[in-house]
Amino acid sequence: MTGSVDLGRETSLSLAGGLLLYTGEGGSSSVRAMATLHPVQHHAAGKASLGPHQLLSHAFLLDLSKTLGTRQLTRRYLPPNVLCLTDDTIVWWTAPSQRALFFRGSSKAFSELSGKMYPHPALVWKAVDGKLMLRALRDATAPTPETPLFLAPYPNDYSDKTVCMGSMPRPSEHGVDAMPAWEAGYFRSDFNTLRFDPTAHPKGFHALWKPLAGRKRFPVQHLKPADETLAAFIES
Repeated sequence: MTGSVDLGRETSLSLAGGLLLYTGEGGSSSVRAMATLHPVQHHAAGKASLGPHQLLSHAFLLDLSKTLGTRQLTRRYLPPNVLCLTDDTIVWWTAPSQRALFFRGSSKAFSELSGKMYPHPALVWKAVDGKLMLRALRDATAPTPETPLFLAPYPNDYSDKTVCMGSMPRPSEHGVDAMPAWEAGYFRSDFNTLRFDPTAHPKGFHALWKPLAGRKRFPVQHLKPADETLAAFIES
């Protein structure tokens, strides 16, 4: 089989290596795709074969994309609350707000909280590869890289501080256009699992939220430190 590529001008290229892509489904591993790089081994009579593999990292593939001139993001205006935007990640913050919370489960303590309006602290959102991470801020101003972050004071988080998606609707698009959908989907979902107490209230999660219904301001002194800065959160 033969083929040709029109590069628009006279160009000399030589075969440097080959990429193999592996995909799969199921299993306990979170890995669903893998790529390997193989050097080309040249033999007599112009024949060539692939040499031993080298597992490729995400960083390598991004560098390769830049080398090939691939641009996935178009130039566009960024709202002032956007803190970071890459091909697969967007980080933004929202000011303190008033929102309803919904709780589902057999717990009477949860059912007493559900469907009421509550004050919320300023939040930092991070959406990457269809997953969501959330942190809180003590101040109602835009954070800087050195700003310390706090745990978002909500249930449904794993111990690694990522959001348990459950049945939460996820936006199909990426980037700025997806931000309102992430926020709406998160607060419209039903909280039903308290794996650990994400608050610093001396009497715990329910004692913090129950008297907050109908109030105007979230008591930020009861936020629990996340032990990371905004810069670390973006880079994680």
